[in-house]
Order: sequence, then C-alpha cells, then structure tokens
Amino acid sequence: MLGARLQNNERLQPGFPGFELSSPLYYTTVFTLFRASSIYLPSQRALLAHGEDGLDEISPVTRTRFALLWDGELSEGILSPTGFGLEPVSEAAIQPGETAEENAELLRLAVTEVNTERCTAILPSAACAIWIAGLAPERRSATELAREVVKSGAAREKLEEFVRESNAL
Repeated sequence: MLGARLQNNERLQPGFPGFELSSPLYYTTVFTLFRASSIYLPSQRALLAHGEDGLDEISPVTRTRFALLWDGELSEGILSPTGFGLEPVSEAAIQPGETAEENAELLRLAVTEVNTERCTAILPSAACAIWIAGLAPERRSATELAREVVKSGAAREKLEEFVRESNAL
C-alpha cells in the first residue's frame, strides 16, 4: 500500500519540541479542519479517510473512518471492505518490502495479478478514486471497474508509463 501507517503507540512529530499528535488526536484534528475548510474547497467532491488500523487511506483490512464532501454536502461515516464487495485481506497483504526494489515488485504484483490479496488490498482506494471522480455511481461498481482495469492490463501499463516518465526526469 502506498501511504503512511501509524501504529497505536507511534506518534507524529511536527517538529516542535513539546508538541505531538497521536493517531486519535491527529484524526480528530484533521477531520475537524476538513469540516471547517470544506466551504472553501474548490472541489465538488473530496474524501478524507483514516483506517482504524492506522492507514492514511481506505483500509482493506478493517474499518475506515471518512469525511466526504459531495456536491456541497459534508458527511462522515465508516467504510469497510465488505461495503466494496470485498472480504478483508490479511495484514500480510499490506506489509511493505524491505527494499525499494521489493516494494516495486509488490506494486507490480498488485496492479497485475487480479486474484491476489495484494490486488484486493488496492481495490478500495482505487474504487474511491473512481467513485469520487464520478466514473461509477457507487463503491461496489467502482470496485468492479478497478478490478477490470487490473485484469485488462491497463493498470500495469499506466504504472510502466509512470516509471518511464519518472526515470526520464
């Protein structure tokens, strides 16, 4: 998975001695700021998510708290893998590799092999991007669209294009 992960006992250090944000406080603070600033967002739709397992994205393992701005209306709630039509994956499916090369291979596996837990692990976040963009009417159909993009090879092609462009810089 791409993104930071906070374990229950880890802390974010914003660089100011004597100040720290723990995961629950971080979540509450960020969501409060999101609610307050949503009237100023140029976007019609936005999703802010925090997995109960510490992921800063939609968790494929457990529940995810969210704040959703949808055409001017703000709501909050809980997402779960089953809401995407998926069974939760094991925590092993989202563990990173030990090297950049291993992580690259894990990402390639996730966007290539549709019947793996690695692929299932990326589907909720991909589905939310598809849904928020208005390319699918709800999360389950967005999940199926994301799965088809992987199955067709289009996800791998896009990753390879990104790698080529990044290496050209």
